[in-house]
This record gives sequence, structure tokens and C-alpha cells, in this order.
Amino acid sequence: KAGFKFINIDMMYMLPGQTIEDWIQDLEIAAEQDVDEITTYPLLITHYTPMYQRLKNGSLEPQPNKRTFKRMFYTTFDVLEGAGYKPLEIYGFSKTNEKYATVNLEMEGPLLGFGCGAAGFTGSYEYQNTCSVGEYIHSTLDGNLPIAGERNVDVKERIIRWIASRLFVGKGFELSDFEAEFGGGFNHKIGEFGKVLKVLKFLRIIRASGKRIELTRKGFFSANLLTWSFVLNVPCKLVEKYSETPWPIKVFIP
Repeated sequence: KAGFKFINIDMMYMLPGQTIEDWIQDLEIAAEQDVDEITTYPLLITHYTPMYQRLKNGSLEPQPNKRTFKRMFYTTFDVLEGAGYKPLEIYGFSKTNEKYATVNLEMEGPLLGFGCGAAGFTGSYEYQNTCSVGEYIHSTLDGNLPIAGERNVDVKERIIRWIASRLFVGKGFELSDFEAEFGGGFNHKIGEFGKVLKVLKFLRIIRASGKRIELTRKGFFSANLLTWSFVLNVPCKLVEKYSETPWPIKVFIP
């Protein structure tokens, strides 16, 4: 009624002490709100957070185990699809073809990040703002960009990021879209990354159907695990490194 044309609900599961019944109830309540989109993410707890220390010392109940995680993941599809939401990606469920979730934009761009600790990616240039609130304020008041780290992204990496984003977050892509984006033949452009795709196909995580490559139903959960691993080992590691000092000379992520 206030004029918002698109409303999304962000939800998080794998909470300490959460049961599958808790999660089903949360999903059902969210679906009853008749919003345009519902996005769902598993809770990632990095070792440098207070919550991690509380889990370690036993003052918080443990997170659900991997078996429950898998049930929660597939239950999300069952409940939300049953309520009329179609999965546009492994995290986002929409009643239209529009989506709010920005996970793929973080990989593909363009996404401009503003604010302390924000990251942005134009498609060929990636940057990280300082994670120090004080330094961020001083920098902006002085008329300087608060960028603490930056890097150029070459075409080879852009291709891998584009495929990973479309396949492991967005469930699949058309070869024609790839060729329109990068030109030339698909197999020639992907180079050594083609071996990874062959392994995933052998494991029945992905399948090639005509001119489309997509996740299988089995691959949905595998993609979630791969994405979880990537987030913990790259974006979360970056936040940790950039939190150690406001203006690091160099940050290296193995």
C-alpha cells in the first residue's frame, strides 16, 4: 500500500538448536504473507565471530547436523513450490520471473557496494571498502574513496565466475547466453575448466540438455555445499583480513 512494487523476505536456517519442524513452520508462515519472493540461506558461522566462540564453549546449542541440513534444503523446495513459489535459483523462490537476490551479481557484476566493509564488482574490477567505521568516515569526509583493496579481473576468471554463478546459484544456463556474453565457442573459451564440468557431469551433479547445462535435482544440494565452502573460504576470509587493519598493503587468499 505504501508503493513498494516488489517485496522479498530473507530467511535463514541451520540456526543453533533449530529443528526441521521449526524450519517448516517458518516457511509456511512466510509463504502465507503472499510476498513476491522468498530467499533462504544456511547460517554460516566463521571462527572470528562471537557466535562461533559460544558454540565452541557450549553456551549455544549446536547447529543441525549435515543430514538435517540436507532435509532442510530439500524441504524448502517442497514447501515453497507447494505454495506457488518457483525456484529461480537455489536460494531464491519467486511468484514472478523477477528476483531481488544479489548472490549472482556478486559473482558476475555489476554490483556497486556502498558503506563500511562493502564490496563491489563491475564485471572486470573488484573492490573492498575499509572495514573500519572510523577510517571509512574520515576517508569520505576528506573526499576520498574508502577503498582498502582492489583488483582487476581478467576474462579467464570472469568466464569461470559467470559459469559458477549461473550453474551453482542460478541452476543452469543456455550456451547461446554464454556465447553472446563472451563470443566464440563454449568449449574453446572455458579451457581447463571444462575438466571440472566433465567431473560434475560424471557425478550426475549437472547435465547437458540440448544447448543448456543445468543442475540435476541431486546437484541442488551439492551446489549449496560448494557455495557454502566458497563463501567461507573467500568472502569471509576477505572480511577477516580486512578487519585486521583498515588499510592493508596486500591481502592474499590461498
